[in-house]
This record gives sequence, C-alpha cells and structure tokens, in this order.
Amino acid sequence: MRPIEHLPLAFLVGLGLATSASVAHAERVSVGGAVQLLPKGALAYEAGGVFFSNDTATAFGFAGVVDYAIDPSFSVGLVPRYLVNVRGDHADEAATQLDLAARATGRAEATPQVAIFAFAAPGYSFLMPPRGDQMSSGFILGFGGGAEYRATTSLWISAELGYTIGFQSREVQAVDLDFRSDFIHLGLGIRAEI
Repeated sequence: MRPIEHLPLAFLVGLGLATSASVAHAERVSVGGAVQLLPKGALAYEAGGVFFSNDTATAFGFAGVVDYAIDPSFSVGLVPRYLVNVRGDHADEAATQLDLAARATGRAEATPQVAIFAFAAPGYSFLMPPRGDQMSSGFILGFGGGAEYRATTSLWISAELGYTIGFQSREVQAVDLDFRSDFIHLGLGIRAEI
C-alpha cells in the first residue's frame, strides 16, 4: 500500500502555496509554484554487487514554495515537488517521485526589477515505482540558480536551472536495493510576497 502516491496533485502543489494568516512579519513571506521540465537524468541501482544505470526519458515536475526572507539577500523555505514520468528512456512504465525539501536561497539585485539567485535544497525523497512495487526513499540534494523579474510590487516571475541527486533505497527479500536518481531541471515559476 502506497498512500503517498494517491495524494491528489492539487494537494501537493497546494502544500507549497499554503500559508497561515498568523505568520509574523508577513511582508517577508512569499508563496508560489513552478512547473519543471526534466529533459535529462539517470536512474541507477545496485543490488548484491550488481550495478545498473539508464538514462531517463523526459520527466515533468510540479513544485510549490513557501519562502521566508531573513533579509533582502537571503531566504529559507520549503519546496515540495512531485515528479511524473520517472522512467528509463526505453521503459514502458513510469514511476512517480515526491521530494520534500528545505531550500536556502541567496539573491542579488541586478536592476530594480531583476534579481539573480542561487539555491541549495536538501531533503527527503519517495520514489514510487509502477505496479504496486515497494516504495524507495532516501536523502536528496538539489542546487541551482536563475533569475527573477518583478512584474508588480509583490509578484515575481522566475526561470531557473537546477540539478538534484537522490539516494533512495529499499529492502527486497533481505537484500538492500540502492537507487540513485539524477535530474537536471528547467523551471518556470511565480512567487508572490504577502
């Protein structure tokens, strides 16, 4: 039974968009979301000393963000992400992946309307294979950067390039099965300061 896989996508994205009205310093809080294209990646696994690796087909991601600005140049937040079509480039069936990560972001103003940023995002990931197979989970680390454009006084539109590596594992008949997932992503997002 894999209850996480059955969570509605709207809930996963909404997780990143949800905020509390009682948050202190609300002007420092921003919420948003992004769509991501993952054109290149690799899936690898090792079991009993045997190692396999395969390039991935194009996958797609849907991410949310809740961000808190410690100062104008640095913020911390949460970035849940749901990936679909996670499979080898010749595989017929696809897995899904849920990433729950924290994110630290550094920003620098290039112009009054444009900012550049870099981020690091450690977290935990759940890789959910097709056909009801057992879920794998483990540590992930993402990093990347991009640019944001201030469309209004409180609304930013962003584009980013990122890379995430994951170390998921599970046990099958007393044998450890270790996975590694590597993905490059291109993302387009929107962030609103509240």
